[in-house]
Amino acid sequence: MSKKNIKDGHKVQLICPICSTKKEVTLPPEIIKKNSNLTTISIEKELVCTHQFQAYIDKNFKVRGYQKVDFELKSEKRSKKDPQKRVKRKEDNDLFKGLYMESNYLKYDAKGPIDFAYLINESDREEKRIEGSKIPYGAQQERQIKNKHQKLLSLQKKINSKEEKKFFQDGASYYQELLKTRPRSQKNNLEHEKREKKSKSRTSQLEEKKKDKNIIHLIEKEVKRLYNKEQLEEIANFGYFSK
Repeated sequence: MSKKNIKDGHKVQLICPICSTKKEVTLPPEIIKKNSNLTTISIEKELVCTHQFQAYIDKNFKVRGYQKVDFELKSEKRSKKDPQKRVKRKEDNDLFKGLYMESNYLKYDAKGPIDFAYLINESDREEKRIEGSKIPYGAQQERQIKNKHQKLLSLQKKINSKEEKKFFQDGASYYQELLKTRPRSQKNNLEHEKREKKSKSRTSQLEEKKKDKNIIHLIEKEVKRLYNKEQLEEIANFGYFSK
């Protein structure tokens, strides 16, 4: 083998012992320099196929055998911190600076405002810090919520007062219009009743006239049935019936 091949590496064809997939890979020059006898190479997944296996290569870069990997152990890194393990922080140590104890006498002198929410809530200890110049987190949050609540209440009162005022104004205007239109509506109702009475009287009169005509017509038919033509002419001369 030439020096060029040693420097650039050597290409070897690998075959997966599980699925028989073939692929040509290049061995790095470090392997060629350090290993002169049989070399064991671990082939990771996705390099040749989806399987992981081992290849045994001699000094002439010929594959002498394969070994499949049945199980792979991985190191499990704990992403979350152990809740049982408690690390002392600077803020915790600062609490003991203002503590004085002599025999049965105990005194605590706070140098500045204490963030009680930080001390109580374990999850907020990494994000919040005690600062003497700032208002404590718990009191500040409570004040912000109180201000927002007061703003909402004042806004709600304004809206309610506007709606009530508009409601009473609309009611008053409607009542005034009702008072204006009520006499006119009563007058119209009276006129309508009079018109209905007149129309009823006219219809009744027409019905009575029609009834009289029907009676006269029936009498004429009966007379014509009982008397002959000459007799009817004599009766007609007296003016009782029309021809």
